[in-house]
Amino acid sequence: MILKKGRWSPIASKRQAYYDATKEALINSARQLFKTKGYAATTVNDITKHANKTRTTFYHYFPDGKVNLIQTLMELDVTPEFVALGDKIDTLKETPIVDALHIINQGFVDMFVPNLYLWQADIYFQDELYPALKDITDEEYSVLTDKLADFLAYRQAKHELIAFDPETGAKVFLAPALQSIVLSFSGARSDMNDTKQVDLLINQWVINH
Repeated sequence: MILKKGRWSPIASKRQAYYDATKEALINSARQLFKTKGYAATTVNDITKHANKTRTTFYHYFPDGKVNLIQTLMELDVTPEFVALGDKIDTLKETPIVDALHIINQGFVDMFVPNLYLWQADIYFQDELYPALKDITDEEYSVLTDKLADFLAYRQAKHELIAFDPETGAKVFLAPALQSIVLSFSGARSDMNDTKQVDLLINQWVINH
């Protein structure tokens, strides 16, 4: 029996639970298949078969097909990683400067590892995915670099870092890790944990008292 408007309805609650469970099954199926087969090799039929759902059901939840799924996975799996690293940066303002910069760099690299398949899809299928992902990825990166710029400015005010534009410095600091990650996608030999370029920046920036 459905209760009056504004009151809890057992039927409505069950419908919502089914809706959520069905959507989650499709998302989990896509995540697993994108990781194992790759974005291009995974078809909608693969996803629905793996999730034991129909194509009609799939397109009810994801009208734009796999693009919608990549958007959803970015929001579920990547956005929280950016937020967590930004929050981590806020806790490092009194950590010894060299240690703090290494922690930030490693945190940035580690953030990509669990979701490499998403970033690979983003890079290799830009024509298809960029319009859908641009707002998500641009906003995440912008918020993170703003946090890092605030951190750098704070440490400059404490006379621990030389003078430079903090906003530019934030982007320069993250660039070596981004370069290594992109190179790894292309099949080039690249160690994402190589800190040589970051160490060079740190040596140039840090004021030794």
